[in-house]
Amino acid sequence: MTRNFPLSEGARGGPARRPNLTKAESRLVMSLHRRKARETERLFLAEGVRVAEELAASTIDLVFSVVSTALEDTPRGRTVADALGRRAPVHRVTDAALKQLAATDTPQGVLAVARIPESSLEEVVARPGHVLVGDAVQDPGNLGTLVRIADAFAASGVVLLPGTVDAWNPKVVRASAGSSFHLPIVESSLDALLESCRQAGIRMVGADASGVAINTVEIGRTALVVGNEGAGLTPATRDALAQTVSIVMPGNAESLNVGVAAGILFYLITVRE
Repeated sequence: MTRNFPLSEGARGGPARRPNLTKAESRLVMSLHRRKARETERLFLAEGVRVAEELAASTIDLVFSVVSTALEDTPRGRTVADALGRRAPVHRVTDAALKQLAATDTPQGVLAVARIPESSLEEVVARPGHVLVGDAVQDPGNLGTLVRIADAFAASGVVLLPGTVDAWNPKVVRASAGSSFHLPIVESSLDALLESCRQAGIRMVGADASGVAINTVEIGRTALVVGNEGAGLTPATRDALAQTVSIVMPGNAESLNVGVAAGILFYLITVRE
């Protein structure tokens, strides 16, 4: 059952209280490393200075933050702590205590607990821009990169098909460098995505080395689907696509990392509008 954490004084516009981190809060932080707990609580962890800066500046509901003593040794760190404190309670702990709570070996002295924003497939297709779709993308760093690409090229949103890593995995959020807070990210079945794209007049194309060169394809509003790091597009998704597209590569490399390929393809789709 989802717990209803009250908004802090800081979230209401007043000064945030700074109570000690309770055992229950520590257990909550640790539990959010697991997907099941994130889905149950509808909360996620954000780690790192850059991500904390973006989160503090976003409209996402911040529940509380934890900072280590080392964070406030620098002007940037103090600024981040103050920005977080204006939104929600900030708990100060030792560097060792924060490292035990964090998902990474180098948490940069700050992590925050925030609510997963509610988005829908209808919202994604209703917004202007192309759509970026992950089809069983499993590496958190790659998915974070895909979210950054979508943000950089003003995508209407990111859609995750079954088998894709959780978008609110702490490593995905960190790899997105704050882009996760700028656009809707939703999970969808293939059938639901196909129907939404059909109704919105969005053409679904997939990235594949054997596809048609992207520079020869007529571009309308597009949902670009990128597949698994090793296996590529799933058979069901491939069968449902209007077309597969590829990048012309005159060199010797046979393939590119999914994030690199998606960035090139999404750029070429965007500039050819």
